[in-house]
Amino acid sequence: MKTPYDGQFVTTANAEPLAGNSNFSPYGLAKSAGKATAGLSHEPIVGSNGSINGFNMADFMKNMGALMAAASSGQVVEEQKAHARATLQEKLGKKEALASAINSNDTATQQALAEVVGDTVYETLGRSGFARKFMTIKPLARTETHRVPVVTPDVTSFISTENSDIPSSQIRQNVLYPKPFVTSARVLIDILELMISPVDLLDIKYNQALEQILVGEDRSFLKFVEVAAPVHNEPVYFTTLTPTVLASVRNQIDTQGGIPVGGMLMAADIWADIISESEFQNFYSPVEKHEIVLTGRLGTLMGMDIVTDGFRIPNLKVLPQGGLYVFGIPDTLGQIGQYEQMQVTAIDQGVIGVNKKGWLLNNVIDMCVGNARAVVKAARI
Repeated sequence: MKTPYDGQFVTTANAEPLAGNSNFSPYGLAKSAGKATAGLSHEPIVGSNGSINGFNMADFMKNMGALMAAASSGQVVEEQKAHARATLQEKLGKKEALASAINSNDTATQQALAEVVGDTVYETLGRSGFARKFMTIKPLARTETHRVPVVTPDVTSFISTENSDIPSSQIRQNVLYPKPFVTSARVLIDILELMISPVDLLDIKYNQALEQILVGEDRSFLKFVEVAAPVHNEPVYFTTLTPTVLASVRNQIDTQGGIPVGGMLMAADIWADIISESEFQNFYSPVEKHEIVLTGRLGTLMGMDIVTDGFRIPNLKVLPQGGLYVFGIPDTLGQIGQYEQMQVTAIDQGVIGVNKKGWLLNNVIDMCVGNARAVVKAARI
């Protein structure tokens, strides 16, 4: 069955395919790290069908942790294979299109290719950002005012045994007007570096800039969540995460007037607690396809989708160690307003006598957590 993540080609650091790779096994990883290999399995962590192997649930969860650690340390890399939307890109391919744009002296060609490639790659990378997993997205046109209505339960009924005249419920609709902000990245590469670099520096830095745009969104999301979490719900602190602790976090949302629980965002080190606590295995439903796992979704636990940034390399992580958040479904939490599409501009400073080329990326959004009852924070102490 096709998944939304099919089309991504995941490789190990030495460019070998990940699926069915016997070198990417508990034995192979330990050997490459110079650790003891006695008793470790030679079975690939990811099977040839793309599913994570495991002879039981505990082994599966352990292999999931190994995959997370390998991705975080750079032993697993991901190639984006965005589908072309324009005939020109279909003919040239992404890298060739990028090279064509950056080497062309025609501004219109540079900008057209930049926008086509930018839209497709950003759409693919968007699955890796967790702000867009937990909130709804509203497309906005230029100059449009974003109004976010907050529906509150403010209607009261009365029982009358004699006088049937009752007080009326005075309704005042709360509306939020999120303030827009821009997330930007500018990449400039010296002509000399472009010519002598043994790697496709232009393509690599372009994708890194796109990743940083998403990191900026996620950092903003966490700031909003940190402010909203203690308004109606008590923070939960723990030394080791157990099913009882997690249930107490979830129950705070369950008791907030029927808000459906949506998902859980957790730091990578929390996974070690889940693996070591055997009782969690009774509540855990895995996601087996490695393409989905590597985007940060680990499966479901107590009915909640588990999302982590543990698969990101260190400079892309935004969650503090020991951090955990539980959210209501996106419709109850908040909204991101997306003003048009991300703007990508090809830069050629040769016109002003500077031997540098690169990209300017701008994404204008706004963001609000309109319902503080739909978020609970927990943290390790």
